[in-house]
Amino acid sequence: MFDKVMKMNHEELLSLGDTLLKKVSRLGADDVELYIQRSEILDTRIITDYITSRGGIDVGVGIRVSVGKKKGFFSVSSMDESSVVEGVKTAIKIAKSRPDDPNFKHLPDPAKGYGSFRDFDDKLANITPGELEKASFKVVDSCFKEESSVKKVDFGLTRRITSYAVLNTRGVNVGDVGTAIVAYCEVQLSPEKNNSKGLSVFVSRNWNEGKFYYLAEEAVKMARESVGGKTLSEPFEGQMLLANEAVTDFLPPLIFNISALNAQEGRSRFVGKIGEKVAWDKLTIVDDGRLKNGFRSSISDGEGMPTTTKRVIEGGVLKTFLYDTYTAYRENKESTGNGIRGGYSSEPSPSVTNLMILETTGKSLDDLIQEVDKGVLVRGELLGSHLTDPLKGNVSLTCLNAQYIENGEIKYPLKAVSVTGNFFDMLNNVIAIGNDYYTS
Repeated sequence: MFDKVMKMNHEELLSLGDTLLKKVSRLGADDVELYIQRSEILDTRIITDYITSRGGIDVGVGIRVSVGKKKGFFSVSSMDESSVVEGVKTAIKIAKSRPDDPNFKHLPDPAKGYGSFRDFDDKLANITPGELEKASFKVVDSCFKEESSVKKVDFGLTRRITSYAVLNTRGVNVGDVGTAIVAYCEVQLSPEKNNSKGLSVFVSRNWNEGKFYYLAEEAVKMARESVGGKTLSEPFEGQMLLANEAVTDFLPPLIFNISALNAQEGRSRFVGKIGEKVAWDKLTIVDDGRLKNGFRSSISDGEGMPTTTKRVIEGGVLKTFLYDTYTAYRENKESTGNGIRGGYSSEPSPSVTNLMILETTGKSLDDLIQEVDKGVLVRGELLGSHLTDPLKGNVSLTCLNAQYIENGEIKYPLKAVSVTGNFFDMLNNVIAIGNDYYTS
């Protein structure tokens, strides 16, 4: 039943967009684009035994217009016809007040190649708020059952059901509907256990009951393994082994530098390096907008262009930047389907969909630990990634759940350690990439 309603809403957004475009196409803009979005949101937070929960529907329209070489953007948190008409008028005023952009060609032209991709899970869509709250409390209760010394549990969950439509006066007309869930569980043990913490995260487009309930076991296990953390007697250089959930915090410099806009504006370290070696010769990184269960997977990006799969770095060689239509038309190219929005209130700009770092060995994390002579396993919660300089690439992160490795064995947990270095040096000093993929 719910799937049918959401599908109807998706189709209704396209129908509504057609009606609105006819109303606003003669208001004085050369072209008009409407990004219409409807999201049903449920947020739940439990701190030990205190719960807060809120839900609602968020709707709105992002409006882009062009007047000659000028662009304007405005958004309205409504689908009401009069609000959208006034929003388009405001966007036109904004465009006319701006100087010409010599690099702007026009809003997106229609494209082909959408396929039949769809990441909508009936089970996740049909779970009621009451059932999700009950499941959330079950995770929290399991933490206390798993470990008697658990003092505090911080649990959060967000479930979204989102439909969108992108239409413009040049003929773009596409939409999609999807489900997503994000949950985390952080446990803190008693002072007798050094107040050790453990964190686990569940990110999915589908409801996976087994993985969801495993949050408790995973968080408690990490907290236990951090009890009795030692301080390194002195800084040392050694091998760093990244658990897959920790890799994301090291990636901001990569995401920044593979943006076509940053390259065109001279802000990327990779300017002029297409076809050149920028990383370890076995390193391959893929941006896949259609990855099954990928958090940003969809049939189109935020401006209606088909999502694609492309190798950004292959065998250590930079193959492509990520393009939206603005940057693509600037180089007489086609968009790579990477016009990403933060929602209806933001304009699209080139960024990643789902990054995949391809394995170079069939070995698991445990296998890789056995190959480390002297080093540190970095995992769990990392602090400071937002402070990384994307151009210089200097990294300084604090890991709360690191473990010291020697002669292929984990010897003991470490107290909070600082991981410092340079991201671009790291790209060229990778030794191996394991096979335990993690989707987020």
